[in-house]
Amino acid sequence: MQNTRLPVVKPLLRRITLLYGLIGFAVSLLVLMVAPILTGEIISSTSLVILQAVCIGVIFAIVCTWLFRDQQSTDAEASLTKRGEIVDQADIDPLTHVLNQRGLTIKLLELMALGERYGNTLAVAVIGIDHLKEVEEQYSQSVTDNALVVIADELGDTLRMPDRLGRWGDDQFIALLPETPIEGARHIGERLREAVSRAQFPGKRGVALTLTASIGVTMFRLGDDLQSLLARANRAMNLARTQGADRVRTDLAA
Repeated sequence: MQNTRLPVVKPLLRRITLLYGLIGFAVSLLVLMVAPILTGEIISSTSLVILQAVCIGVIFAIVCTWLFRDQQSTDAEASLTKRGEIVDQADIDPLTHVLNQRGLTIKLLELMALGERYGNTLAVAVIGIDHLKEVEEQYSQSVTDNALVVIADELGDTLRMPDRLGRWGDDQFIALLPETPIEGARHIGERLREAVSRAQFPGKRGVALTLTASIGVTMFRLGDDLQSLLARANRAMNLARTQGADRVRTDLAA
């Protein structure tokens, strides 16, 4: 399934400006020190050379970071075009580049309206990432950010073309599964659970870490509103967690 996710290195964007700055500083410092020697000119004072290198490094970092962000936007737009969709960037989660809560709400209400009017089948899967907060406490925010991006990538690759994936909360994703009966939705839920389990991300000293997911699945019923539909899916997800996590549970009333 194509979506607007970008490569896994994107969570490191916070560090990219510093990296570009260091590269610009090192190169400019080398040039400012070596060029006078090659041309036979007098070398400026060390402090002046360092100051000039710092200025060049800052300018280089700003320009390169701007170009990098611009390329991100271009990649995302190209991905959306490939899917034949026009999606407002305000509907995209800036970290994982799947739909955000606003985008999910809009798409879910659209699918619910089709179900209400034409009887279209719709399943919803709430995917709660187990123990994500503990990982953040033990490691860092950047580690959990990287984990979410890798997990979103695996989840998106597991879903079918008509399905939609979005991030609903800090540790929660939602998959919208149109034209899917409850048994089919449970099967997809198991595939999503396996996808989370195989998503690897680096912890301390590059050691690969993995997480699990508790998934609750329910079906849209005539008369449902957004709150009632998601409440049933969340109850099923919470049931999966209380029963030991890393499992899929369906809403018994679905």
